Amino acid sequence: MKKLFTIALLLTIMSASANAQKIVYYSTVINTPDKTIDFDFGFYPKTMQYVEPADGKGYTVIRCAVINQKTAKPFEWRDEKVNIYLKSGKLIRNYTTRAETGDYAVKYTVDPGVTRYQEYCFSHKFAVDEIEKVWLVMGDNQIFELYKKEVDPKPATAANAAKQ
Repeated sequence: MKKLFTIALLLTIMSASANAQKIVYYSTVINTPDKTIDFDFGFYPKTMQYVEPADGKGYTVIRCAVINQKTAKPFEWRDEKVNIYLKSGKLIRNYTTRAETGDYAVKYTVDPGVTRYQEYCFSHKFAVDEIEKVWLVMGDNQIFELYKKEVDPKPATAANAAKQ
């Protein structure tokens, strides 16, 4: 009976995984020919949260990552901006937070081989499915389009299903 239950549970999990929506993220790779600057930038709308503080205006927070490759030099991140073009035709840009440390800080160093996560804040409320395009705008006005990627959610394995 336990074996039949495990098989039924596994089939249910596999069916749910097949119907699960793809995970959408945006990314780009930025490097110099000599690889002294060589990092990936990822923008993860699935992490989106709208925050409504009792004492102020609401804002949207989205997690991003700067992944400095092992062969690069330490990279100075200096309040680089993210621009989002919504399907409605509205262009929004993140704002600079006052944080000097932690995930909301906008100025930091990313050592080679290290991934640094940052929370980007936008003073607009919007949904993930409203995003049309995303760009990273570096301090020297270099603009890099982030390319949309879709991946399947991590599938459940038979071993994990049997443990439950």
